[in-house]
Amino acid sequence: DTLGSYRLLLHGSERGDTTQISLSTTEGALQIIGNGQWAASRLRFNGQASAAPGSEAALSNLLNLIGRRQGALSLITIG
Repeated sequence: DTLGSYRLLLHGSERGDTTQISLSTTEGALQIIGNGQWAASRLRFNGQASAAPGSEAALSNLLNLIGRRQGALSLITIG
């Protein structure tokens, strides 16, 4: 089984100095949503991951690795 399918959107500024980033799950057991930006060679991203209903037990350890747990959510912070 796969964890899922995901959509990563990148939107650059007109000046080219900042790129907006958006990540979301299109389908699958590992649900991820978040956004951030790439600017001045630095990535900043905030998001959250969770398991789809019925997949909680199978994905619990992976969610622990992805980020800081807050109940059923795994909080993702980069930068």
